[in-house]
Amino acid sequence: MVKRPELYFDRTIRITASYELGFEGSNLNNVRCVRSHDDSIGVGFEPRDETHTKLINGKVRKIRSGKFGPQPRVTVVGRLRNQSRRSFAWYRYRFDIIRFEDIRDDVTERIVSYSDSLQKGITYRGRVTLDETSGLGLMSPVRIPLHHAVSLEWINLMEFPLLQRLSERSEKQIIFKVIEDTLKPVEPNRWNRTFRLTILLVE
Repeated sequence: MVKRPELYFDRTIRITASYELGFEGSNLNNVRCVRSHDDSIGVGFEPRDETHTKLINGKVRKIRSGKFGPQPRVTVVGRLRNQSRRSFAWYRYRFDIIRFEDIRDDVTERIVSYSDSLQKGITYRGRVTLDETSGLGLMSPVRIPLHHAVSLEWINLMEFPLLQRLSERSEKQIIFKVIEDTLKPVEPNRWNRTFRLTILLVE
């Protein structure tokens, strides 16, 4: 659907995605095929009668309550519309939900805001900068124990020339996933910790 959206316009389909809440609108995303801001898929609804409207509103209230985490993983049935919006709530296409089939909290299926720690298997959104000595790094360093040394290995950096050309003191926001977290002893009470990361999107 992401690669050939025109094949799915106005057809009833089932999708599983992360429900990203916003102030004036929400989006659907998936860590396996993340969307940029300009290419996002907004959330709409297709109520059929008053009872159906109440049912959908009840599901949305549960999502907004935080019961299923900040970005619940939802399985929904609906229709992809070739309708865009260019306002505070921005999207290129809109997915009109007819019904919710499943709502759950799954940290491995959402994009987490990076805040000084990394975990294998998790997808993050964070800001990076380029240092002449250490290369591409996170604006906020990874918090580690005093007897650890940490290094970041960006396994697909060559695919993103924009990041390789960052000037000093400039920064970019990216979405990335932690593929490996390796801890090796180098001497008594000294450890090297290496995170292997893959870049999914430069925002």
